[in-house]
Amino acid sequence: MPDKSLPRRARTMLAAMNALRALEGASLQTVRDWLRYNAVFPGNLQPDDTDIRHALAMLAHAGLVRLEGGDGYLVTAAVRDAPDSLPLMTRVLRALDGERRGLLSAERTYSAILQAARSGRFLSYGDLAAANRVAWPRVRRAVPTMLDRLAVLAHVRGWPLITSIVVRKKDRATGHLSESSLQGLIRAAAAVGLSPGEDHQAFLRHQQQAVFAWAATAPDRLGFPEPLADEPLFDVPAPAPTSVREPPAVPIPLPYGISDIVADGCFLSAGEIDEALGRLRAKKNLILQGPPGTGKTWLAKRLGYALLGTSEPEIVRARMRVVQFHPSLAYEDFVRGWRPVNGRLELADGVFLQAIDAALSEPGPFVLVIEEINRGNPAQVLGEMLTLLEDSKRTSGEGLELAYPRDKPGGERVHIPDNLYVIGTMNVADRSLALVDLALRRRFAFVSLEPRLGPAWKDWSGRRAGLQPAVADLIETRLGALNDLIGKDRALGPQFRVGHSYVTPTAPVGEDGGHDWFRSVVRTEIMPLLEEYWFDQPDKVEDARAALLPELA
Repeated sequence: MPDKSLPRRARTMLAAMNALRALEGASLQTVRDWLRYNAVFPGNLQPDDTDIRHALAMLAHAGLVRLEGGDGYLVTAAVRDAPDSLPLMTRVLRALDGERRGLLSAERTYSAILQAARSGRFLSYGDLAAANRVAWPRVRRAVPTMLDRLAVLAHVRGWPLITSIVVRKKDRATGHLSESSLQGLIRAAAAVGLSPGEDHQAFLRHQQQAVFAWAATAPDRLGFPEPLADEPLFDVPAPAPTSVREPPAVPIPLPYGISDIVADGCFLSAGEIDEALGRLRAKKNLILQGPPGTGKTWLAKRLGYALLGTSEPEIVRARMRVVQFHPSLAYEDFVRGWRPVNGRLELADGVFLQAIDAALSEPGPFVLVIEEINRGNPAQVLGEMLTLLEDSKRTSGEGLELAYPRDKPGGERVHIPDNLYVIGTMNVADRSLALVDLALRRRFAFVSLEPRLGPAWKDWSGRRAGLQPAVADLIETRLGALNDLIGKDRALGPQFRVGHSYVTPTAPVGEDGGHDWFRSVVRTEIMPLLEEYWFDQPDKVEDARAALLPELA
């Protein structure tokens, strides 16, 4: 049974955690209804909407759940395998309660870690308590939770694991972590999507050195508001008889996430999108490859939105750059080169260096999308940047001098920061292109996209554009048969199949449910593509036309 000493909202929070472990992926309304009518509360407590909203917000604040989506909000449990939620939740509740009462401050804790890192030293748990001006015994339960929160925050902002330099007092000289502390760090790393590998000590040393390097350019403050001293976190004061009824709470916009990508019209499963995001976060560089019309550029941008946590145009313009490679693109255009300015030559930075400078100037993720990365000569266009793209070389210590260096005291060495993510797209059906070389392939993770004309496509096209189920079935059958024919053609192959983007309506299809719209797409988009594929086989083109539009044959 939950601890009866915990206040009303704390007990609601415990019940919410237990509910979410059983209702992962449910809508927010479903969770609310479950809590209201099915959860067993101590003392027959029945929570109201304020209690439930507060409980879910605190769970999200503690990093134990993730709220995603715009319509209906999806709720996902972040701690799926906790053997017993009660001790965990009690610890979190008391840690958060302690922070709001002024015992711990994320800002002061961060400042202590930053000062130690800038001086190249490790610090102890007791040092963190001292930085918060409180005795260690009072916060010994709260400090681990605070460190877990800072680890998540560091990852979101593109920093190394800043908590890796916090050790026991006796280990401040060496930076050694006890076995239990090391395992805790490894779990925290895995929870945010890092891959510690098999050599945990090597991972620890790498993170610690990365923290010391990061500190030189790290912001002085997190930018969080200070906690409100002596304000109870979970107590619910009785309303005064003359109190004015509070207006409805305005929901806080939730971060752009996987559910938003699906809602926008992605026909991959949530698991497939999550895997692609995980590879991007771990490798820093990702290429989406596939036949024409499979939504590579569309998905690349939305993976970028998910990294940024928003699709707001102002933020996207500041943190995401999109460039297209082409055969005439050179290193001097993309990285740096001489340009005529007012009758004389000056060194000008290209898109890549501009993105690097932006990512170095402030924390948080930045994204560079390179469309059709294999249309240029990637090795020639990237130059020495090809080496620096590697995820293990993204530190200032790995910096290299550019082909066109600027005249700076001590020389100029450039490195790609950890918070700059590169997403490329590659059309594998373009006959004019060679496959990317092995050096580039080794530095990128690859995700292959296929034509998707299944239930998700039918559902989305029906809801968003009014495509009738009968027409959707017809399109799926006819385009599927065409793609089978293309895939078996020895001169073409699977990489030349026609993607679902060709037959995904972007506006209402009309009163006939999509028949006229599909005929128009076949005539103006698909047939010109097939005529190019089989330019020397007109009979095949006519057979394909008859198969797609037999009523006009």
